Amino acid sequence: MDSRAPGLPPSLTSATFPATFPAMTQPTHPSSPPTAAVAWIIWFSIFAGLFIMTIIINGGVSFAKDSAEPSLWIILVPSAAAIASLVVRFFVIPKLPDLPTKFPAMIIGLALAEGVGILALFVVGKSYPQTQLSLLAISVFCILCHAPVYFAAGKPSTYLR
Repeated sequence: MDSRAPGLPPSLTSATFPATFPAMTQPTHPSSPPTAAVAWIIWFSIFAGLFIMTIIINGGVSFAKDSAEPSLWIILVPSAAAIASLVVRFFVIPKLPDLPTKFPAMIIGLALAEGVGILALFVVGKSYPQTQLSLLAISVFCILCHAPVYFAAGKPSTYLR
């Protein structure tokens, strides 16, 4: 009897491929909840990354005046992302019951906060340096708000934690 699966070349026998594969959706070991160290490392990486991108991509911060009035969408889109980030931080995260459910919310909030800075660097550009600086400051503020102080063990979840 041929032990090969139909359509496989003769060089690929059952010795190379096991008859059954472990289920891809089932973890082989239970995952542990994220620790405070992991949350702080991710937070610091995003925080430092924003400054590194500002220095490397933008060549630093410019304090010059805007060349013209920026369009409304340049202000509204990053503002909406910043507000959504703060809503996640101060209204969603405190209501989540445990750390494994708070961790993805923290990542989503940090992504929205850093998105403000990325929009400032790539979309606003150097033609609106005051607007760019303002959006970078808003992004830094939102990222600072997402510092994972609520990952401290044994602390109750409050709006500030």
